[in-house]
Amino acid sequence: MYLGGGLSVLGAIVGLAGVPALKVIAAQNQDHPGAVGTAVAILLIHGLAGTALWLWLARETRNGLRRARAWATAIFALATVSGIADATAPSTGLTQAFSGIQWVVGLCAVILLWNRPSRGYYDALRPPPSYLPAGPSPSLRPRQVPPGSSGSAPPAGPPNGQRNWGQPGTRRDWPTPDQPRQRR
Repeated sequence: MYLGGGLSVLGAIVGLAGVPALKVIAAQNQDHPGAVGTAVAILLIHGLAGTALWLWLARETRNGLRRARAWATAIFALATVSGIADATAPSTGLTQAFSGIQWVVGLCAVILLWNRPSRGYYDALRPPPSYLPAGPSPSLRPRQVPPGSSGSAPPAGPPNGQRNWGQPGTRRDWPTPDQPRQRR
């Protein structure tokens, strides 16, 4: 990815070196006099943004963040669409060559990011969970049967008609292990 960032900077420099050729192309096409200035501004913005994105993705990948793979793939898809749209635009051959080389480097980077060994790299850098699960949820724990009970009948209710909400073994609508569950 650092190679892509370096190529992005180099491509911007080569593009700026080709400004006289752009002036000749603009004169031949009888374009607006400000077209060359606009092309130079777009070239500089594209070069700076491309370099920043390459370096950012390299840092995210080095830190083992999985989202870097998704971002790199999305940016590569956007660069592919942009490259297809820019293929018919007038430019110098050297500028288009650098764009093609950058595209190939991006393709290689995306392939390597989604390759099987990179999964091991991301798994090795994944931080451990910040909590330890306490076990299964209360609804998945085995039913507790009060001592002295066979488990076939629910225990007798509390004295004086009080309710024991949340106490183990007090749910009367739950079937015992030997009863089939009725569907409603």
